[in-house]
Amino acid sequence: MDLLTGKISKIYFNYLAAAFGSALIVSIYALVDTIVIGRYEGPNGTAAVANFMPMWSIMYALGICFGIGGSVLLAQRRGAGKFEESNKYFTTSVILSVIASAIIFIVYNLWARELLYLSGGRGAVLDLSTKYCFYIAFASPLFVIGQMLIPLVRVDGKPFITTVAVIAGGVFNVFGDVYFVFGLDMGILGASLATAIGQLICIIILLCHIFSKNVS
Repeated sequence: MDLLTGKISKIYFNYLAAAFGSALIVSIYALVDTIVIGRYEGPNGTAAVANFMPMWSIMYALGICFGIGGSVLLAQRRGAGKFEESNKYFTTSVILSVIASAIIFIVYNLWARELLYLSGGRGAVLDLSTKYCFYIAFASPLFVIGQMLIPLVRVDGKPFITTVAVIAGGVFNVFGDVYFVFGLDMGILGASLATAIGQLICIIILLCHIFSKNVS
């Protein structure tokens, strides 16, 4: 995809479809997560997912911050033909997201229950949200780095790759939720595991593009 000489309308709709598709899949599997947990754990399970949302938002916000900021600067430099300089912004985004994800990993794994308590969790809801946090906290760097990589891969001229990555992770999450929660009788802990593995699949696909010979 040539961002400089290609047809503007085609490029626009390719990027629009990729962004819309990714957002739609994320919304669907988040909804399925809540429904499956609610069916197994009851109202307390749904409340537990809501109680975890502030911690979830922090991971995503950090990843998007480094990804969107880096992708804008990267695209500007590539548009000016400064490819070597653009790679520096990619490297900077990666380094910052790795540092942030390391901090998140330590904080979430050491003080998850305290953070969930601050979010309003009490009693059975706090116990369930702590379980839901378990695998996600362990895989927290994947969520930060994944949200950072998605916009960077998009501006590398491969918006379709990001959609495939998000869809693959989302589809696994949906079916993994049902299998782990009900099939293996893991309850809310199974939903946490499915979410973590789904994000791992997404990251693997994005990294395959980055380390392939097709990277611009």
